[in-house]
Amino acid sequence: MKCAIWQHKNLVRQSNQLFQSGLIFIVEYLNLSLWINF
Repeated sequence: MKCAIWQHKNLVRQSNQLFQSGLIFIVEYLNLSLWINF
């Protein structure tokens, strides 16, 4: 049981990191397209 909870925490942390890097990527992409358009 303990092991399953630990695995779940790891998964949550990994998905949070993916989510954050995805957000950063989207923001950078939007910034670039704004610069190119104007």
